[in-house]
Amino acid sequence: MDQKQVSPCFARTVRPNTTPVLLRTADARTLLPTLLVLLLVFALPAALQAQFHYSTNFGSITITSYTGSGDVVSIPDVIEGLPVTSIGDNAFYYCRNLRSITIPNSVTIIGTRAFQNCFKLADITIPDGVTTIRDGAFYNCGSLTSITIPDSVTNLGDFVFFSCGLTNITIGKGVTSLGYDLFDYCFGLKSITIHDNITSIGDDTFRYCTNLTDVTIPESVTSLGHEVFNECTSLTNVTIGKGVTNLSISVFNDCTSLKSITADELNPSYRSIDGVLFNKDQTTLIRFPLNKTGSYTLSDGVTLIGDGAFSACTGLTNITIGKGISNIGDNQFNGCSNLKSITIPNSVANIGNGAFINCVSLTDISIPNSVANIGDYGFANCASLANITIPSGVYTLGAYAFTKCTNLTNVTILNGIATIRDWTFDNCLNLQTVTIPESVASIGARVFNNCTSLTDITIPDRARSIGEYTFNNCTSLEYVTIPNSVITIKTCAFFNCTSLTNITIPDSVTSIESYTFYNCTSLKGITIGKGLSSMGWRALSGCTSLSGITVDEHNSYYSSFAGSLFNKKKTELIQFPIMQTGNYAIPNTVTTIAGFAFSSARLGLITIPNSVTNIAFSTFSYCSSLTNVYFQGNAPGIDSYVFDGANNATVYYLPGTTGWAASFGGRPTAPWVLPNPLILNYGSGFGANTNGFGFVISWATNATVVVEACDDLTNSGWSPLQTNALVNGSSYFSDSEWVNYPGRLYRLRMP
Repeated sequence: MDQKQVSPCFARTVRPNTTPVLLRTADARTLLPTLLVLLLVFALPAALQAQFHYSTNFGSITITSYTGSGDVVSIPDVIEGLPVTSIGDNAFYYCRNLRSITIPNSVTIIGTRAFQNCFKLADITIPDGVTTIRDGAFYNCGSLTSITIPDSVTNLGDFVFFSCGLTNITIGKGVTSLGYDLFDYCFGLKSITIHDNITSIGDDTFRYCTNLTDVTIPESVTSLGHEVFNECTSLTNVTIGKGVTNLSISVFNDCTSLKSITADELNPSYRSIDGVLFNKDQTTLIRFPLNKTGSYTLSDGVTLIGDGAFSACTGLTNITIGKGISNIGDNQFNGCSNLKSITIPNSVANIGNGAFINCVSLTDISIPNSVANIGDYGFANCASLANITIPSGVYTLGAYAFTKCTNLTNVTILNGIATIRDWTFDNCLNLQTVTIPESVASIGARVFNNCTSLTDITIPDRARSIGEYTFNNCTSLEYVTIPNSVITIKTCAFFNCTSLTNITIPDSVTSIESYTFYNCTSLKGITIGKGLSSMGWRALSGCTSLSGITVDEHNSYYSSFAGSLFNKKKTELIQFPIMQTGNYAIPNTVTTIAGFAFSSARLGLITIPNSVTNIAFSTFSYCSSLTNVYFQGNAPGIDSYVFDGANNATVYYLPGTTGWAASFGGRPTAPWVLPNPLILNYGSGFGANTNGFGFVISWATNATVVVEACDDLTNSGWSPLQTNALVNGSSYFSDSEWVNYPGRLYRLRMP
């Protein structure tokens, strides 16, 4: 194949095989006009020399690209003596200035995306010689408003006119099928004649043809693909010829103005009654027109409602379902925004996923006892639904079944249901009371998430766990009863339940996960049973009214003392009751203070014993009232943000202890001034050593201190041993004679 370039103006000069001839002056004057004409031809402006690239193939020319900038272009019918028969793939792709093009009669093929994104192309005539227009040939030609496809075209590809500005189109008799997305997004298309040679219409053919009003499908058509008329929002009537035997259930999705679907009486597969489409024997309702208004009664002879048959039927106000129906399928009445009531017969056993989702005007519904399952999103966003009773026949309530039913105030669940799945009553903002029967064994995650009006609830005795975020942001919840069957309370189960005042954790509960009662700002007390063995991170953080935590004395893992929560041996302080004020001395059994243990506490002063070796993340964060933190020992190890937001705190340490600097955990430090000198009875310097028995004397006054000893308190008095001058608030004392006594006591006094 030979790639070349050519101008649309063709001229060729041939040097004759002759000897030069000397012209006379008169002859020259005679020939001069002719020579000037030839020179002008060869000197045409470059702007007019629209350039083409082309290839040769088996004696014909294919235009492969156009590099010119002209807005009016004429494709030659012959190049180098060969006919131009094809416009190649992408040949004029994104020719943004192209307004008009003339295609010669010699062309038979217009290639894939040949004129895609020629936004200004408004004038084109397809000659009678064209037999094939391939996929996307005129894709996104927004200025193309009218076109005629000649009878010679037998192969019309997919998405040929996708997003064109077409208002009118004539399809030639040679076309037998309309491909998928053929006229998709042709917003201006108002009408189209489908001739009787066409046998199939593909998926999405007229999708988003929002100005298309009426369509007649001829007898020749046997198949209609998926979403053929999807979003044809001006389409009011459709007539289906007698030949259609295969029709997708989604053909008329979102045709919001559709009032009537008419099937030819001789059609062997379909029948219409009062504008509603059924199968031939009327046992299956296939499609209810979206804008058909008023009430509707489904006869008892109908045994099946097609998937989404009533979806988005905004004109439907009331419906009575016949006794032949046993299943209300998925998304069956989705988006029936004006549906106010529905009668469900005792024959129905299943309400499918999203069956009544977005039925925002539905105020009342009676679910018969025959129903065994309510699927996921079954009544989601039914914003006008005020009351609901779940009958005893229902075994499972699906996830999100009543989510965003914002007007729902009361729910009664009769005994029989075993599982309430995740998010079932999520965002039911006005839900005040819920009756959960004893049959319920499983309550999923976020079941009552953001039910801000719910005031109290009793969890049934069979429940084994309370799911993640189950009562998250139930800001009006004051009381909850947890039965002795519950083993696990999961993450954030009562997160931000700001009205919850007291709670008792039964002996059956072994695990409380992270953030379970986080920000329960009204929680005053919590009682923990003997079974708890695991409490997650920050389970009680943000409980700003908490005044006391009580742990059963028989619990093997946790204990309480003076209202605070500890591990069993009291070596870790886990949670301090935030509501307590004043001063607090941490017990000297504690070696670790857990993260956030004192976060937001109202204490003014805290004393930390020398036993503490580690203080975890954000332990004293946002203790805005905390002014004095006294450390009795060496500086312990700390994690980040220990005093974050505790902007008034000063850290005090005893002179003679180690590890202190000008600041600690981001807070300033200072020596701890005591009224009397102190013997530091801990650390490496305390006790017997090679030089005697020694200890550090600590007193921030730098005064002189006398060390006295006593061998026997009953028979001898105190004797001075050494006068010590304190330097930087401390001094080390060592008694080399202590080995000479069976026992010796020491004390300090001022001289």
